[in-house]
Amino acid sequence: MGEKHGNQPPGSMEWGVLDRSLPGHQNYRTIQIVYNIHSGIQGSGTPPSWVRGRRSWNIPHKTEIGPSNTSHSYPDSGYLNRVIRELEALGVVEE
Repeated sequence: MGEKHGNQPPGSMEWGVLDRSLPGHQNYRTIQIVYNIHSGIQGSGTPPSWVRGRRSWNIPHKTEIGPSNTSHSYPDSGYLNRVIRELEALGVVEE
């Protein structure tokens, strides 16, 4: 979809592919994303604690791999369309 660069707190994001499928996507493997953000005091790479700063990351993530009572689980037929819309709103689009 694209790559965006900007200020961020110290840390890393790692991703990998799990050899398992999610409910509703039996023919596909699972992408796992792990964030490692260090705790600490706000610095120059940290968004300010005001309305715009708090809404700097609004990409929906699934945090549960099976059914539950939250909106963070699978199956969810509208999930990918919501993620694509959020990314497009941030300027991350297919070229």
